[in-house]
Amino acid sequence: MVHHPWGRFSTESGGIAEAFRWIAFNQSYNGFFKPYTFDVPKGGRVRLVAVITGHGNDNHGCGEFCATEHSFAINGRPPHVKRQLLPATATEVGCAEEVDTGVIPNEYGTWLYGRDGWCNGREVVPWVVDVSDDITGEEGTATLTYSAAWCPNASYCEPPNPGPPATWQQAAPVMMVSVYLVVDALPPSSLVVSAAEASAAAQTLSSGPEPTQATTSSWKWVLDLGVAILNVWFYIVLLLGVIAAYKFCHGYSGMRKVEPGGEASGAREGGAILTQALLLEPVVADADAGAPTAEYGLYVKLAKDADDTEARDADGIEGTKLP
Repeated sequence: MVHHPWGRFSTESGGIAEAFRWIAFNQSYNGFFKPYTFDVPKGGRVRLVAVITGHGNDNHGCGEFCATEHSFAINGRPPHVKRQLLPATATEVGCAEEVDTGVIPNEYGTWLYGRDGWCNGREVVPWVVDVSDDITGEEGTATLTYSAAWCPNASYCEPPNPGPPATWQQAAPVMMVSVYLVVDALPPSSLVVSAAEASAAAQTLSSGPEPTQATTSSWKWVLDLGVAILNVWFYIVLLLGVIAAYKFCHGYSGMRKVEPGGEASGAREGGAILTQALLLEPVVADADAGAPTAEYGLYVKLAKDADDTEARDADGIEGTKLP
């Protein structure tokens, strides 16, 4: 649950004030924020979220160029204080020294001066504080109070007290304030586990691996073995392919061309049968009859083993025509 204390009221209406909603930072400032009461479930967590920036420039430099502090208290307990002291600790170069946090450098005007809760071009980061410890007792209500002060220096602050408008350096001092209370309820008691129950459950889980884990490990072992076997077979097939390719290419290199009407020549190495060449050769028929026709004869050339009784020298192997 989110509460929005004091809503988005403004002490000025019309024009730009309708969009930005600011509150005049003067002697009446703290009176605009009445105590805010809200519901709190038993054991719930409560966080305070605030975004506050100062604007204008009175005789003290407030609210843009003066340091301020903002106090929030729950049920009268010691307050949580948001201090925005950059204008007091680094007046002339406060924002220039924070370029690495998102400040846009080298703008016209006074971009490098320290400002109250903001710098040119940089997002305003919400201030968040857990106030749960300030709320005790059974389910019920809690009350939030808020007040602010301006700080002439980093060690001393006082209520806002701008002088007459004629003394202001620029515009009227104002504050833009957004405050939220985020309340998180605890789950029903039936869903809350005691420390003893949590410890017992942890011991049960640590006693050994779950069955599904063992099963998964067994299947992983089988899969790993299958992959290893496939890898072995892959390399065996690859090796056989290389051997076959080598034999084919080596045998092909032993073939020699057979010239028409000539002899075949082959190549032998180590007495092995190297090749068998089947070649077609054009033959002229009935040349004397004056009617040449093209036919083709099939010649078979064999290179036999060196130990064969019919083996001849490679250069002496003859061709036999098969009509």
